[in-house]
Amino acid sequence: MRLIDVNEITDGEIVKYLGKEYGFCVPDVRDLLKDQPTAFDVEKVLEQLEKSRGYIATTQYCNDMNGDSTCGGRNCFKCCLDYLIGIVKRGGIDETN
Repeated sequence: MRLIDVNEITDGEIVKYLGKEYGFCVPDVRDLLKDQPTAFDVEKVLEQLEKSRGYIATTQYCNDMNGDSTCGGRNCFKCCLDYLIGIVKRGGIDETN
């Protein structure tokens, strides 16, 4: 999957690739591009990471994730890292979506 910035695609570029005879389709193509779901929202990823600061490095995090706090030490770090990697992989999209 590639991430693109839809706002960087100009109407002229759309006409160039469709051909001048299809210039009337530009608004429809623009709407199609704008309606595509966001694959990766940097701002939301950063927001979720920021919200996780502090909480993930506590015993409470391990209690919530594993049901106990016995992992401790390196395993606790692994739990936290797995959680952070999950946020990045989801691209800022909530788990419930």
